[in-house]
Amino acid sequence: MSPQPVIPPQEKVRLVLDLLCKRLTLSQAAQQAGVSPQAVANWRRQFITAGHDGLQTPVRRSEEADRQRKLLNEITLLKAALGEAHLALRQHRGRRTGPPGSSRPGPSGGSRF
Repeated sequence: MSPQPVIPPQEKVRLVLDLLCKRLTLSQAAQQAGVSPQAVANWRRQFITAGHDGLQTPVRRSEEADRQRKLLNEITLLKAALGEAHLALRQHRGRRTGPPGSSRPGPSGGSRF
């Protein structure tokens, strides 16, 4: 048995909609796509269950795990950058406010500009 051709999701949606609107039979849709009628029936079921997303090419688990690792690493880096920015802001504010009794204006005194 030869492998089934890879059909783009947009083409699957078009064929399933034509099938549901009775513009094509199951056999005609399968023949147009170059797949078995069972494959088209599966697309119809997936479309009815999950809409357009149900016909998207599934992502392999290893790709999804790699993507999640990258996102978690990015989150960690962003948290570190946010923490550093917060500390820098606290230091900057601390320099603006002198010790009690000094001539430097505090947060409520003097011009902010």
